[in-house]
Amino acid sequence: MIAPLLERLLRARRLVPVVVALLVARVAFTSWLFTLPGKDGGRINPTDFHAFFVAGRLALEGRIAQAYDLDLFLAAQQRLIGSAEFLPWTYPLHANLVTAVLATMPIWLGNLVLGLASIALFMAGMARLAGPNLPLVLVAVLPALMTCLRSGQNGVAMAGLMALLAHGALAGRWQAGVPLALLTMKPHFLPGVGLWLLGRRAFAIILVGGLGALALVAAASWLFTPAAWTAFLGGVGEASAYLRDGRYPLHRMTTIYATLFRAGVAPGLALALHGAVAAGWLGLLLWSAAARWPAAQQLAVALFFTLFLTPYGYDYDAGLAGVALALLATQARAHGSANQLVLLCLLLWVAGLSGVAMTDAYADAADIHARLAQMPSLGGPALQAMALLLLWIVRRQPVRPLA
Repeated sequence: MIAPLLERLLRARRLVPVVVALLVARVAFTSWLFTLPGKDGGRINPTDFHAFFVAGRLALEGRIAQAYDLDLFLAAQQRLIGSAEFLPWTYPLHANLVTAVLATMPIWLGNLVLGLASIALFMAGMARLAGPNLPLVLVAVLPALMTCLRSGQNGVAMAGLMALLAHGALAGRWQAGVPLALLTMKPHFLPGVGLWLLGRRAFAIILVGGLGALALVAAASWLFTPAAWTAFLGGVGEASAYLRDGRYPLHRMTTIYATLFRAGVAPGLALALHGAVAAGWLGLLLWSAAARWPAAQQLAVALFFTLFLTPYGYDYDAGLAGVALALLATQARAHGSANQLVLLCLLLWVAGLSGVAMTDAYADAADIHARLAQMPSLGGPALQAMALLLLWIVRRQPVRPLA
């Protein structure tokens, strides 16, 4: 019964506008919430977009270096949005070229602009990369997309840029360097695809991406101040300490480090075991190149390595796994059973939804932070299982060339 129902669903192109409508509604509803007072006497309930807004305002005020000092950033949050939630700022300086533009608008409008632009970018990239398999990919990553848009995050846009990069790179187009340059705003997304591009000798794409990144860095350094790069490096160091101390919402992280930490493993050992898993994915990436796996399969492994390299990763970035699924969806449908396809989707749903579900379960609790500090981190194992299952299904099956 499941097989024919699933096949009809995954062939239904009419599903695509329905999903787009859901995403747009999610952005619009979240932006509307930003116009309302918070629960406790007018104090707002901040999301990640509020951190974007505060960083952007500091950039406009010529004080962007303060964004990378947690105490100064929390003081700016209190001044600008009336809240001092733990929202450290660790994006590189040129990411503030975007936040500064968004900060010229009211918060609700900036969130709406970012969300709608992200949806457009994601659909443009995925439509090219997934082709007729777009319904399958959208079903699989829908919770991650909804989580991202509710958080006011940029994971949807980053997944769209990665899809555009993957499509262009597989076709050998130097224009793929443009999304590569923009992805440097979230640099921990780059190691896997960077290694893959080097292995493919895609030097034109790397050159265009490098020049584009240099232009962005130069523009940010000129508009703000080059000294802010020192503050950025200091902020990254502070963020590493916060991660070791468990100050981030680990129940929403999708990393093995977070899973082990929440299971009671000491931070140092958890980081070492996380590194061992990441090293395994690096070994698989290198082996796939040596064994001359099809290019799309190598790129999918590179994307998974990127996801699993950093101990700092969240549910709103799980859309990146959707890019890997889009690369291999034709082979997954041809060689995987209906149950395997359902399991792929369910695992991505766990990665994209479990952390938010736990947060929402205690949304009205007075001791919400204390309760969430005890919640397990399920996203990491779910993403690992999804990646291994997908690669097992396709194995060495040839990948159909992109149109």
